[in-house]
Amino acid sequence: MKRRQFVMGVGSASIGGSALLGTGAFSRVESQRSVTIEVAEDPDAYLGLDKCGGDNPTPNGSYAHLDGNGHLEILMNDENPTHNGEEDNYLGAGINSNSTTWFDNVFQICNQGKEDICVWISDSESWPRVEGGEPDAGKRRVEFYLGADDGRSLIGEENAIGIPLGECVCVGIKTRSYGLSEEAELLEALDNTIEIVADVDGLCFSDPEERCPIYGISQGTGVQQIEAIGIPNFSDTSHIVDLDGFDENEQYYPNGLAFDDDEGNWYFTTQNGDLHVYDGSGFETLGQIGTGSAVAGAAWFMQGHYYFVPNGSSDLWRVDRNGDDEVVGDLGIDSINLGDVAIEGTTTYISTSSSGSPAQFIEVELSASGSSIDTVDVVADASDSDVDLTSHAVNKQIAFGPDGILYAHQAGSGVGTNGNWYTVDLANGELSDVVGETKEYTDLAQCAFPPSFTR
Repeated sequence: MKRRQFVMGVGSASIGGSALLGTGAFSRVESQRSVTIEVAEDPDAYLGLDKCGGDNPTPNGSYAHLDGNGHLEILMNDENPTHNGEEDNYLGAGINSNSTTWFDNVFQICNQGKEDICVWISDSESWPRVEGGEPDAGKRRVEFYLGADDGRSLIGEENAIGIPLGECVCVGIKTRSYGLSEEAELLEALDNTIEIVADVDGLCFSDPEERCPIYGISQGTGVQQIEAIGIPNFSDTSHIVDLDGFDENEQYYPNGLAFDDDEGNWYFTTQNGDLHVYDGSGFETLGQIGTGSAVAGAAWFMQGHYYFVPNGSSDLWRVDRNGDDEVVGDLGIDSINLGDVAIEGTTTYISTSSSGSPAQFIEVELSASGSSIDTVDVVADASDSDVDLTSHAVNKQIAFGPDGILYAHQAGSGVGTNGNWYTVDLANGELSDVVGETKEYTDLAQCAFPPSFTR
């Protein structure tokens, strides 16, 4: 894997002062022989960086230039060589204020190494976003996208693009300057630096379902986030949205996360039992659902419905996209505390907590329409001597990942395993050895991609 810094200085509300990319080189060589290692200028490096189009640049390639060291700069201010102050050749001194601006096909990334590579731009929780009250609130100040397709982000490993050996891709840049004044720095929170990553061991050439992200709501007080958690490399997470204004003083809320991959919407609940929807650009409140009790655990499936169990209830409920709710059926288990819900086909798995009754892992078979319950089976019960929080999928956050694998995540248990991830044996609820470790997530949603996601 090679990481290359892309330093983006900013002036006049531009993204341009000195956008700098480092050059490629060997990372390790062990040999008794004579070795010559030469650093190339960016266009000639193993990870080649140049104007989009190279020697025949696109119109927006004029924003990309090589500095005196042969490094690529993106200049969208009056330091651009095309800007010379003359009226007949005036490029402009920066981006427009209070605007969204698209620059298609600015620079290109070329694979001039020895193998196919996966390339992406490193994500960060600190990535600057438009502040609340402004147009496009919560969205990135600066986006990097594939060519002229602004719906195809290149930010985050889950958005990696495959570049076969000998080929190039162009990158576009979108800026949002809402609420900024002249000379503001759009990426100041990142120290005006981003990182381009090229990985010969990446998964971008495999079936997308094999690396499908699970979604989670971060745990703790303050503003929580919905994040995408890379599977199977759990250390790879990317920010979806801040849940600003939702249960900011509650450690375990918002909760009840579910993702509708047909519509590309995230659903979640607040402690008062209200159901909310995030569609990628804004929030909508559908109102109180179920008994009005808090919801801790939910899943999305079956003809456009959100399934959940209200805390302290034994009923399984579902809600349609309009917010209309109904009872699916009685689980026949007293006062369930969640826990979480995961659905695969017509089978629903429920992991309950140990508050008020023994923690359990339950399998529920739904009818073909998903409107009623056929059978309920307690797969694992913490009242049994061989079942506990560290050995079975009880009192866990659960969600299905790629290939029908059920993943369990430990959060808030106080048993020394918080943040650990496991796979679950559906036959008996037993956990595997630890397969990953992250921060704690209050609730999870099944792996899926928004409809706009393409490979």
